Amino acid sequence: MHFSNRESTFAADPGSLFENNYETSINLDDLFENFVSLQEAKSEWICNLDTIDLQTARWFYSGQMLTMGPFLGARFGWLNQRFNLSSLPIDATDFVRSNHRSKSWFAGPRAGIDMNWILGYGLRATGSLAGSLLYQRQRATTSGTITETENGVLVTQPLDLKNTYRHVRTQSEMGLGLGWGTYLAEDAFHIDFLAAYEFHLWAKQNVMRSSIDSSYRGFSPPGDLMYQGLTLTMRIDF
Repeated sequence: MHFSNRESTFAADPGSLFENNYETSINLDDLFENFVSLQEAKSEWICNLDTIDLQTARWFYSGQMLTMGPFLGARFGWLNQRFNLSSLPIDATDFVRSNHRSKSWFAGPRAGIDMNWILGYGLRATGSLAGSLLYQRQRATTSGTITETENGVLVTQPLDLKNTYRHVRTQSEMGLGLGWGTYLAEDAFHIDFLAAYEFHLWAKQNVMRSSIDSSYRGFSPPGDLMYQGLTLTMRIDF
């Protein structure tokens, strides 16, 4: 059984939004019915991911230096996102604000394989591949205001959207790392250290943008969510 938690936060200022053509989680065109010039904008994206993995595996040698451990199990969890956007149109005195939420839970089978290439002196190179097929319920909400121009005059109206999605989504992951382990206290304990760089791809998770695009532009497929980074692990067996 394995439990993991990931939280990400990203904030963008007007320079990164416009000068560098940063693509926000929400299409700004959808919040402004007709073209509206902005003098200031800022945004914040927060993502919380919790997963619980249950699995059974069987390790075996494939030659003298390679060990392999295929596994089969299940993955459960929650994925919640929040995106807040504030913008100030030219000739306006008040910010146009919108708050976007996505709450979801998922469950489904998970399978993969872990591999160790034994280098000697307790060192090993590691590799892992895994994939999940997840039933996911996603609920997207948007609240705030929407601005349009009518006869050259800015008009602000309330914005309130709620959409629920039920789909089967895919999730895949891979990692490469380097580990070291040794026995202690006359082989009574075994301590192990592992540093691995991992990639996780969660398909079609940006339903916040898909929800508002579908309301104003027609169908828009949700974008993917990808995590990558270094994972450090210490394990003690006794």
